[in-house]
Order: sequence, then structure tokens, then C-alpha cells
Amino acid sequence: QASLTQPDMEFSQFVQLVAIGLQARIPMHVTGFPGVGKTEFTKSLEAGFTRVGIKCRVFILVGSIREPQDFAGFRVSTPEGVRLLPMAWARDARRLAEEGYLVIVFLDELTTVPPTTQAAMLRLLTENVCGELQLPDYEPGKGGVVYVCASNAVEWAAGGQEIQPPMANRVWHGEFPMDHETWCDMMVSDFPAPSNLPVLPADYLRTHHHQQRALIAAYVRAAGRGAWLAPPDDPARRSSAWPSGRTWYLASRLLAAIEAVSPGNRLLQAAALAGLV
Repeated sequence: QASLTQPDMEFSQFVQLVAIGLQARIPMHVTGFPGVGKTEFTKSLEAGFTRVGIKCRVFILVGSIREPQDFAGFRVSTPEGVRLLPMAWARDARRLAEEGYLVIVFLDELTTVPPTTQAAMLRLLTENVCGELQLPDYEPGKGGVVYVCASNAVEWAAGGQEIQPPMANRVWHGEFPMDHETWCDMMVSDFPAPSNLPVLPADYLRTHHHQQRALIAAYVRAAGRGAWLAPPDDPARRSSAWPSGRTWYLASRLLAAIEAVSPGNRLLQAAALAGLV
């Protein structure tokens, strides 16, 4: 079974990886204690991306107060039949994306979201569809909709429960690396938005993706089926990263994006793989 340990990352390196992952259309899931700044960090990405020339908006959706219809659409009878109408946030996100914005949808408090609502989120994360509304996929130089999820550890969440395996297998997982020294530095500087975020070139997939796909396929072929698909026996581990065809493909995209902006960066590569497979 493929298994990697999440490397220790400095906050600046974590920010870099999240920025790269979002531009590569990888749903990013950040975990950490309550009050360490996960939500404020995600909100700050709006200013951070704007500084490097990427128009950005952040939409915050708190999962604990949402219902399945908020993501799967509301059933409405029309002369053409029953339609699944999307919430207003989805229409607003599509409008901004069509205007060239990187729209970050922040799905907060994931460990408080009931399984039925998590199930309704699945198509949103994999196909960018809300109700019957197709949201634009982000491409460098164009607008689109991407996703950040956040959660507290189950024992620290209000009515906490483990993330369902189908949800866990659709996102990159990483610990929010805020320590007291970094917090003190940011406290003194009024918690500034991140600067110098990496910007993916428009041709990053054409230039780097085939090589990363070939490397992963060669590894999985040599390592066997257990490396390709390995749902954990331990139920607690099913809510984190584990290998499947989907997560290996996401890993190929994320590795291609890293190679495009930070070639040979072993720390980012290790964190990318550890968070997905």
C-alpha cells in the first residue's frame, strides 16, 4: 500500500503549495485546531492573488448550516419538467468566473457536515456542477471556480464526525502549519495577505503533465494493484489521503503544476503526494 508521511512545512511553503494546487484545480482540504486562522488565511488569498495579477474572489460556505439542496440544487417544477435550480452563490460564482476571476469557494467546518450534505458536495468537487449549473473550470489566464475545504479535528469540532471516504478521496489533505512564532510575527504585522504567490503558466499541462503521468503509471505498474487502489482498513484513516485512480491523477496534475513554477522542489512534491495518496 502506498503510504507517505506529510513533511514538516513552513507556513510560507504551505501557502505556496495551496496557491499552486488551486490553480491546478485540486480541491484543497486544510485541517487544524480551532482559531489558528484557517478561515482568515483563505480570505487573505483574495488579496494575495490580486497582487500577482490574478483577479480573485472568495465565497465562504459554512457546511454545518447548509443542506444537500444548497449543492445539489432545489427541485422546482417547470413547464419543461422538474429542474434542479442552483443557489444564488453558484450563479454569482459563475458570473465572476466568466468575467475572468479566480473564484475560491471555501467549504468550511467539513467535520460538522452531515453525510447527506457531503454526498451532495461530491459532484461539485469533481465536476464543478451545482444543481444543473455547470461552473467554469479554472485555467491560467482565464477565470474559473476552485475549492478550499477546512475542518477541525473531529474531537475539536462541534458535533464532529469523520469525513466520508468518497469526500476524502476527492481532495488534497494538509495540516495548517501555524505555530506560535509565525503567529506572533503575523500579529505584529497585522496579519498581512500572502505576497509573491506563484502564478502557473498557461501551458503547464502541455509542458509537464505527460511526464508526471508517465512516472506515476510506471511506479504503479511496478508496485502493483495495492499501490493503485488501497482503501485503508482503519476507518479513521479513510477520512484522509489514500490511493485510488482519482487521487493518482490529481497527483499528476499537482506535480506538473509544481514542476512548472518550482522545478525539483522535493518538499512541495512530497507534500503533494502525501496529501493525495
